Amino acid sequence: MSSFKIVDQQYWSNIWTKIDTKEQQKNQFKQQEKETASKVVSLNQYRLPRQKEDIPLDELEFLIEERASILSVDQSLPYDWAEVVTKTRAIVSSPYFNFLSLQELKLSLEYWCSDEFKVVKSFIEANWSLIDIFGCNASSPCKNNAQKGLLLLFEGSFRIDKVSNYSIEYMGRLGATCTFHGVKANRLGMKLVSEI
Repeated sequence: MSSFKIVDQQYWSNIWTKIDTKEQQKNQFKQQEKETASKVVSLNQYRLPRQKEDIPLDELEFLIEERASILSVDQSLPYDWAEVVTKTRAIVSSPYFNFLSLQELKLSLEYWCSDEFKVVKSFIEANWSLIDIFGCNASSPCKNNAQKGLLLLFEGSFRIDKVSNYSIEYMGRLGATCTFHGVKANRLGMKLVSEI
C-alpha cells in the first residue's frame, strides 16, 4: 500500500510541476506579445492614413514625402531608403501582385522594419543598393528571378541570419538557408517595387 502512495505522490508532483511550467510559458508568451504589440504601435506612426475615398495624387505625394521625412529623421535612415519603405508600405493593390503575394511582401517588409529598422539599417551599413533590396523587372516583376530584389525573393520568410557586403543569408520558407548575392542580371529593365 505504501508503494502506491509514493507513486501517487510522485505522479501528482509531476503534474503540478508541468502545470507550473505551462503557467510560466503562458506568462512569457503574454510578455512577448505585449512587447511585440508596442513595437507594432510605434511602427504605425509612419503609415499613411487609411481612407475610404481616393486621395488626390498631389496630396498622396505630400503625405508620402511627409512620412518619409519623419521616418528618416526618427530612425536615422537615408531619405531615399525611407521614401522607398514608405511607398512600398503604401501599396494597396497592383496588377502585378495578387492579394496573397502582396500580403507576403508587406509582412516581409514589416519584419525588416521591426526592432527599430534593424534589418534595413544592416542593409545600409553593408552598402547594399535599393535595386538589390527592393528591385524588380519593370514589365514582369514576379516572373524574372534574375532581376528580383531580396524583397521579392524573401517570399514571406521571417529570418535574416547574416548580412555582409557580399551576401545576405536568410532562412527560406521550408527552413533551408538561402544566400542572396545581389542582382547579377542586367539592371536596365529594373525598377523599384514601389514604382511599378
